[in-house]
Amino acid sequence: MTQAVSDASTVFGPSSRMVGFFSEPLARFQTEAGEIDDAIASSRRAAAIVAGHSQADSFRSAVALHARGAALLGARRLDDALPDLARATTILQERFPTTNEYRRTFQTDYALALALAGQTAEAERLVAPFVPMWGDADLASATRPLYVRGVISRMTRDYRAALRFQQRALTVLGGGRRTDIDRMRALTEIGLNLDALGQAEQAIAFLREALTLSQRALTHMSPARAEILAGLDHTQAAMSASLSRLRQ
Repeated sequence: MTQAVSDASTVFGPSSRMVGFFSEPLARFQTEAGEIDDAIASSRRAAAIVAGHSQADSFRSAVALHARGAALLGARRLDDALPDLARATTILQERFPTTNEYRRTFQTDYALALALAGQTAEAERLVAPFVPMWGDADLASATRPLYVRGVISRMTRDYRAALRFQQRALTVLGGGRRTDIDRMRALTEIGLNLDALGQAEQAIAFLREALTLSQRALTHMSPARAEILAGLDHTQAAMSASLSRLRQ
């Protein structure tokens, strides 16, 4: 994708529609790979170019805004991410039902940003249509909504409910490297919840597995890996303190 952007810039010009068209998926792949600074740059380029060629409320504009918002969310720059994710979500809400894949993705990412920003009630309202009821069959499409719903529960300190949502997210996932990043995210959340519940030894096992997946799936140090490492530091310190008290 990087080569495609470079070639399009050479042939059609750096501000051409083709550069904008290729920069948007490039930003998504860079975000997933942990190349957050590059993702922000690519998504900004895509958004700027698309804005010059598309209506402000068009589907293409929404896709570019979402890519930029998702990259900023990956950087945990929530104040910058929220306006883009909100606008992209609004555009799709006006055009598609909740069964639409793009609407589910955009609305769920917006809910995650809101949850991390502490706006948990609004986040829960947005993700609720995509989270299966307890007892209903879970489909692969529910992976991200279940993960986000778990994050909301952790942010409201309902750690046991958060664990259940993340465990459900794991059961939906298949095998293979394509699911490594989703698995890494769920395992990280499980580790953080177990740590909050005082189960440091179990938390360390999940966080170590998440770290292994991070090292395999992410090409760069990223906020996602930093969260895993911070969680490991905290749980290991808690376990060491507990062992020290036992010896005394």
